Amino acid sequence: MGVLLALSAVAQAKAGTIVYYSFDTNTYVGPAGTYLATTNTWQHMATLGSSLSTLTVGPGILNSGTVVAGTALNENATTAPLSTFSSSLSSTGWTNNQAYYQFTLDATAASGVVVSYALNRSGTGPSTNDFQYSTDGGSSFTDFASFASPAAFNVYTNDLTAVTAINGDSTVVFRIYGLGATSGAGTMRIDNLTIDAVPEPSTVLLVGMGVLGMLALRRRRS
Repeated sequence: MGVLLALSAVAQAKAGTIVYYSFDTNTYVGPAGTYLATTNTWQHMATLGSSLSTLTVGPGILNSGTVVAGTALNENATTAPLSTFSSSLSSTGWTNNQAYYQFTLDATAASGVVVSYALNRSGTGPSTNDFQYSTDGGSSFTDFASFASPAAFNVYTNDLTAVTAINGDSTVVFRIYGLGATSGAGTMRIDNLTIDAVPEPSTVLLVGMGVLGMLALRRRRS
C-alpha cells in the first residue's frame, strides 16, 4: 500500500514555474542580472532551478537594455522579494520587422511547457507580436501565435503542451517578434517572463524507482 501511495504521489507531478525573469533592478543584479552591451545580451535575473540561458535581442534593435517602469501583471508571487519590484525591459528599433526578443530553454527534464509574459508598446511601436519556437537549436522556427500589442501592459500566454517535440529537448529557442512599428523610436516592453512545465515522464519514472528502492531497503532492515 505504501508503495502504491508513493508512486501515485510521484506520478501526479504538477506544473510549476521553472523560470522567471523580472527585469528588475534589485539584489539579483550582478553576473546573472546585468545588461552586457558588448554581447547584446540581457542575462536572466532569477530562475527557479532552471537551465534557461540568456535573453538576447536582434537584429536592428537599437536600445535593448533600458530598464523602465514595469507592471504587476504576470508577477510570480513565489519569487519574493522579486514580486515587490516593477521594472521592465524596453527596446527600440523595431521598424525592420525582423527584430525580436529571444530566449532559450533546456527542457531535458520538462514537458507541458507554457510561456507567458507581459508586453506593451508605445504609440509608434510594434502593433503585433509574433511568438515562435525552435526545436533544432534555432536553425528553423515555427509560428505559434500572433497577438495585437496594446498601449497598456497585457499578459500573453503560449500553451505549448501539445507541442511534444519540445518535451525533453535541451535546446529549445523562443522568439517574440515585434511587427508593424511606424517609427524607429517606437518601443516594445517585456516584463515578468514566466515558463511553467511539469517533470518529464522519464524523470518521474526515475524518482519512482528511487522511491521503490528506498522502500525495499527499509523493509530489509526492518
